[in-house]
Amino acid sequence: MKSLMHSLLATTVGNFLSGQIIYEGGGVRFIDSKPSDLFAQLMNQLPVSLYGQRVWFKLPYERFEERKSISNGDENFKRMCMAAIWTKAVDIFVEPEGVEPEGDEEDNANREEQEVDEEARDECGQFDEEIRVERNVAAFVDVDDEYDEYATPVESDGEDDGDDGFLRYIKGSGELKYKQAFDTIDDFKKAVVDYVLKTGRNIKYTRWENTKSELRCASGCHSEKGAEEEENVETAKDNPDTARENLETARESPETAKEVPEVEEEHQPCLWRIYCAYETTVQKYVVKTLNDDHSCVTTGYSKILTQEVIARLFVNDVRDNPQLMPKNIRQEIQKRWSLIASSDQCRKAKARALEMIQEEHDEQYSRLKDYRLELLNTNAGSTVELDTFQQDGGLDIFFRFYVCFGRIKRAWRSYSRPIFGIDGCFLKYVTEGQLLAAVGRDSNNQMYPLAWAVVEKENEDNWKWFIGKLQSDFSLGDGSGFTVISDRQKGLLNAVSQLLPHSEHRMCARHIYANLKSNHPHRADMKKLFWKVAKSYNTAQYDKSIEALKMYDMSVYHSVMQKNPKNCSLCFFNTTSGCDDVSNNISESFNNAINSTREMPMVEMLETIRRRAMIRIDLRRKKAKNHKGKYSINAMERLQLEMKKIVNCKAWPAGPGEYEVKEKKSSFQLYMGKHSCSCRKWDMSGIPCRHALTVITDKKLNPENYISSWYLTSRWRNEYNAYIDAVRGCNFWRKSGETEVLLPPKPEGRKRIPKRIKERNESPQKKKTKGKEKELKLSRKKRIIHCGICGGEGHNTRKCQFFGPAPYRRPKKVRESATVGSSSQPTQSQVID
Repeated sequence: MKSLMHSLLATTVGNFLSGQIIYEGGGVRFIDSKPSDLFAQLMNQLPVSLYGQRVWFKLPYERFEERKSISNGDENFKRMCMAAIWTKAVDIFVEPEGVEPEGDEEDNANREEQEVDEEARDECGQFDEEIRVERNVAAFVDVDDEYDEYATPVESDGEDDGDDGFLRYIKGSGELKYKQAFDTIDDFKKAVVDYVLKTGRNIKYTRWENTKSELRCASGCHSEKGAEEEENVETAKDNPDTARENLETARESPETAKEVPEVEEEHQPCLWRIYCAYETTVQKYVVKTLNDDHSCVTTGYSKILTQEVIARLFVNDVRDNPQLMPKNIRQEIQKRWSLIASSDQCRKAKARALEMIQEEHDEQYSRLKDYRLELLNTNAGSTVELDTFQQDGGLDIFFRFYVCFGRIKRAWRSYSRPIFGIDGCFLKYVTEGQLLAAVGRDSNNQMYPLAWAVVEKENEDNWKWFIGKLQSDFSLGDGSGFTVISDRQKGLLNAVSQLLPHSEHRMCARHIYANLKSNHPHRADMKKLFWKVAKSYNTAQYDKSIEALKMYDMSVYHSVMQKNPKNCSLCFFNTTSGCDDVSNNISESFNNAINSTREMPMVEMLETIRRRAMIRIDLRRKKAKNHKGKYSINAMERLQLEMKKIVNCKAWPAGPGEYEVKEKKSSFQLYMGKHSCSCRKWDMSGIPCRHALTVITDKKLNPENYISSWYLTSRWRNEYNAYIDAVRGCNFWRKSGETEVLLPPKPEGRKRIPKRIKERNESPQKKKTKGKEKELKLSRKKRIIHCGICGGEGHNTRKCQFFGPAPYRRPKKVRESATVGSSSQPTQSQVID
């Protein structure tokens, strides 16, 4: 039988087919493939097309005569894949159809194929006698799972290969092949970038058009005439009619014909070249010319690695870390792909990446109206408001955006304590503005996000707008019975006093101490004294703490009194909220939780905050559901801490439900029925204080019966049964049909003062040198000068104040000159400079 063995394919099997090795002319290449894509991979990797070819296979231990014919998906193909699991290798042969066997030629071909088989086994080291042993211990494999048509990717290489005779490019593989087809010329350019990143070759574009593109190796020099001749050849292939006309013209006027340049033998440039052009028959861009042999060596430089390419490669890195330095980008390029980029390239690439991120931000602003409709459709009863203002030309410019989910509103009004903190934080990097948020306390004494908004800046107008939305959504009225915690931002103070005049407004003690610390630095004991004032539950503790602060430093005392301690000390707060917070830690915790989202594009940031709140509610719901106690976890932990402090307390009964409790030198009045103690700790927190626990322990009562109902596990569960509904992706969002929202213009900064131009006779500004310069000459600094008239120190003869004959003259140094024939070595009387 006359056969032509084109290649030998060895397939190594693990959990799936992998490690294909193709031998062609002594070369070795490694290919990874799944069973479903194996036939398509053969079509890609063999040097000839399988169209019109007969494909055979045999196992390594079988004779050549035992080979079997295979086609994609038939029974022999499946047997080959199953056998490869335990043989670890398969021999593949390709033979043109229609070739009939002939005696001696068949024997010669068989011997050649056997020799190639033996060489492949010796070189690769994978064909061993242990193959026969491995098949006896092969594990069971569910073959049906290996041939799931739904597991094949939509853009798999095997989908279209063979239909039009062209190969498909595997995205990210970096392998360029003859007759490879691309949908667009941009896809071809991306494949070229992948090729450079994989091989490190220095190539460059010699032609770039909308319908064609050519690249050559940039390591060698190519003559312009030679490139022009090759271009004429390609043009003749694409346009035969034009080539025929040019030929007739050349025959009529032979003197106008171009001479073929002679190539010097001593200089042979690298002939690597690829040409891709549009093919009308398949309506794709096809690689029509490929010389894949490089005669040059890699240097680490590549002209394809432009700043635009670097920007696309590192746009996600810059998005995650906007402070990424150009030198770090340069190091990463060297580390990942062994390529060299200049510092200027990396600097410009980072700037371009920032522009790309900005374009994403601008695009997301345009989807805000669609996003608002999606939130309202998926979360019924929610309040989502987008405010814009009109600019010249009727354009809608973003102003502010507010979100509050319906179930959260109903749950907080029904089950949570009437206290919430409000605060704002800066949005980072590209998305400029402020994020305002309202955060409450749940029954486990943890933060409970209520609503958030994005505004241009934190001023009185925006605070009034935000608090007005909270007032409407949570039925706050004039603020009666509600407690607000915030910092001392002037616009916020005015907004709360105007919209919620009857609410209790607590000032964050943490912010007050930060300002106090900046005005009085290096005061180690001031922190302890200040927090004693802030956490004084009753007037007796407050007076004692204030007196201690006054004794410590009067300037610190006056600074604290200027801040009005009644707004930040527990002894002046009412007990309706059931919370003893003196700082806005719940808002700070929320800001810290969303810290990474504050540099994202607008819609992405809002969606990430919503998704994190949704996940948090789900986790807290499971935690509350699994908790078996009557009261929440943190409430019981705080009760246990108070139980440890009853050792110094002693109680005496006074009347019905009334007791007097003594702790060391202090006595307290306790009313068990009212859940009240003169220390006010029980009144403020809703959890029995140590004085109440002393009476409860003496009477052998259950302490849990005296905890406030705000901490019930049932309330905790009801708070987190109010979940946030899932939201579909942006590709499902309905078009609002309204005009797009545009990014607000950036405010103009302060006008830079131009530097004064120095006059003609003025000395130029001296440049500051970095580091210490190397000294080449001994400096005269720190030397003491002496006057030649009076001999005094610190001045010379021109500034000497002495008149008259010189009272003193310093002796001059005597230098003996060497005479002829004298020794060159200096004597003791000579002065050596």
